[in-house]
Amino acid sequence: MILIPQVTLKLLALFWEHVGAHELTYEGATVGEILDKFIAKYGESLDKSLYDPESKSLRQYILILLNGRNILFLKGRDTKLHEGDVIAISPPIAGGAI
Repeated sequence: MILIPQVTLKLLALFWEHVGAHELTYEGATVGEILDKFIAKYGESLDKSLYDPESKSLRQYILILLNGRNILFLKGRDTKLHEGDVIAISPPIAGGAI
């Protein structure tokens, strides 16, 4: 029997404002599966700076972390998940003057 990992999706900055929650729980084998489930439910309620309604996907510049590591340095959307993993999504954050 194959168990599908249960993971936490943390919504940072503008994401939680549009969704109304800081964390969501999903089951899925890859980061892409979790993002697809999130987008299917909340995509249309997201600001167009975060979500592209034509491609039905998050904008390219959205930061997606798996356990604190950028998925671009892993296997992207195909990155495999394990029970208890934490995915965080955030719009890009820029620094200011000190």
